[in-house]
Amino acid sequence: MTVNPARKVLLEASGITKVFGTGAGQVMPLKGIDLKLYSGELTLLMGPSGSGKTTLLSILGCILSPTDGELTVAGQSTLGADAERLADIRRNHVGFVFQSYNLFPTMTARENVMLALDVRSKAVPDPNADAMRALDAVGLTHRAHAYPAKLSGGEKQRVAIARALAGSPSVILADEPTAALDAENGRTVMALLSEVAKDTSRAVLAVTHDHRTLPYADRIILIDDGRIESDERPNKSDNGGGTTQVHVSTGHLNLNGDNGNGTSESKAGNGASPAANTSATTAKPAANGQAKPAPTNGNTKPNNANRATGRRRKKVKHHV
Repeated sequence: MTVNPARKVLLEASGITKVFGTGAGQVMPLKGIDLKLYSGELTLLMGPSGSGKTTLLSILGCILSPTDGELTVAGQSTLGADAERLADIRRNHVGFVFQSYNLFPTMTARENVMLALDVRSKAVPDPNADAMRALDAVGLTHRAHAYPAKLSGGEKQRVAIARALAGSPSVILADEPTAALDAENGRTVMALLSEVAKDTSRAVLAVTHDHRTLPYADRIILIDDGRIESDERPNKSDNGGGTTQVHVSTGHLNLNGDNGNGTSESKAGNGASPAANTSATTAKPAANGQAKPAPTNGNTKPNNANRATGRRRKKVKHHV
């Protein structure tokens, strides 16, 4: 993986493991994670359910402590840090974007953003002006005085991104930012995160299952069973259709969109695309290797419509 030498490492995880429980009930969702997040990049973290994505995000955001390994955020090491120290690093250097927005319903959009400034240790001369600048960055200054109940889902997520930007954290972590949005709002949010990531003083990481987010990524990391399986930088040049397609198979990202026989598809983990499922059910091979023909109208067993017609005919004949 080639990295632009002008980009700085803003977050580094080395040998991260996490163990929950003891004895027979012990589980180990992370099994030695090495990861760097670079400035000016939008990184996607993808993987199946239970792969360790959420646990890793919680550790990178200083919400959980690793069982083993070291995390450094904006030059601040978490090694041996207690809960108060972790909270201090989190407040000053990390911004969060949640799937469910987590906006306070009794506060306006501006007040929700200002709240993030209140909890940061940095002194802000004019919190109101900073909040309005953050809302301007997401195109929502005209909704600054609206309450969450009056905002659409896309607007709520944009307020959440503005809140994450408030105070200029070094790292922004987004947990399934498009999961609750329709296609149009999902594209808007991802385009916004991609624009936010262009700031050379900031790194953005988004955990996602949504393959609509792939064209916006500067980097795609696949995690499975607590280990990083692949780490790729897609070629963002046009593939002929104006988008970048990604093929994920057995832990490897094929970023050319070619499945090996000249066609393109998007696939993650063990799940096949709808088109693949359709073709698979159209002609299912029989045990002798021959394709099983689909039922025809000459089938001796009548369908429901034929049976119903037969009943009507019998009834008419009986009355005659």
